[in-house]
Amino acid sequence: MLQIFELILNHIPVKSNLANIPFTISIRQLQLEQDVDVLVIDKLIAYSILGIGCLFFVILAFLVTHFVVKYKDQKLGHHYYKQKTTSELEALKQECKKLNIQLELKIKKAQLEKERLVSEIDQKNRSLSAKSLYVSERNNLFEGFLESLSATPIIRDHNRIKEEIHNLKFVLKTDTGSEQFLKHFEDVNPMYLAALKQRHPKLNANDMRYLSYVYMNLTSKEIASILNITSEASRKRRERISKKMGIGDSVQLYKYLIEINASFLN
Repeated sequence: MLQIFELILNHIPVKSNLANIPFTISIRQLQLEQDVDVLVIDKLIAYSILGIGCLFFVILAFLVTHFVVKYKDQKLGHHYYKQKTTSELEALKQECKKLNIQLELKIKKAQLEKERLVSEIDQKNRSLSAKSLYVSERNNLFEGFLESLSATPIIRDHNRIKEEIHNLKFVLKTDTGSEQFLKHFEDVNPMYLAALKQRHPKLNANDMRYLSYVYMNLTSKEIASILNITSEASRKRRERISKKMGIGDSVQLYKYLIEINASFLN
């Protein structure tokens, strides 16, 4: 628009220039206002760009600061957590070590107590078997003495004395100590006979007594002496009881009885 006005002015004669001065001033004023508007717009654009840039840098600085602080907090937290975890693991390790020591002491104490009980039971069983053998030998001596006494002429011809001697022999041969022996054996070996009876319910009282002597590691001959039977009768009873218990070889009877005791103690 301004260029058109300038072109017109260039072709108008000089004499008419003075007449058109107000018009020229208006054009210049319009051009100046336009230039001012352009400058204002440019400044506004520049200020906007500057503001956006400043805002961007502020946001960027905030984000960087936030992430740096967060990273430091995480690093510090991780270090604290790691330190705490290490401390807890160490405490747990010490506690486990302490418990293991206590457990080992208890196991050793229990083992010593078990060995003491086994030794005490063995000692009492030996004492019981010794007493049984002593009673058996004493009865045999009495029986032999009565046999000799019965053979003397003065006794043989005296019916009353012969009758009393016969009664004494009957008492010696009568199995009157079976219940008493089993009671003593049960006191020395608590619950063993019950465990044996539970495994083999078909065993009777005489079988249990015989097995008690076998458990005390007495020979068939010694058992025969205690029970006032022959060695052959003792051997046959051993075989009969072994068969009743399902043990093929009667020689393994003692080993089997010991294994029952071992499993019972454990």
